[in-house]
Amino acid sequence: MAEEYGDSSLINGFSAAEKLHIHFHHDNMEDYQIAVDRHGVRDYVKHLLSLVEEYEEREAHDPLM
Repeated sequence: MAEEYGDSSLINGFSAAEKLHIHFHHDNMEDYQIAVDRHGVRDYVKHLLSLVEEYEEREAHDPLM
């Protein structure tokens, strides 16, 4: 996706989300780390959702694209 959209923040965001997921579930993160990292992951998820919305809007107008 990062290559398709020309957006390297998608790589960084995915890495941050993956790190948070792994370490949170294995209890390897301090509370302050979770508090800091979750904001970046939230921004990443919001960005992904906006890309999905843009895609859906394009598809609604021209489903053959």
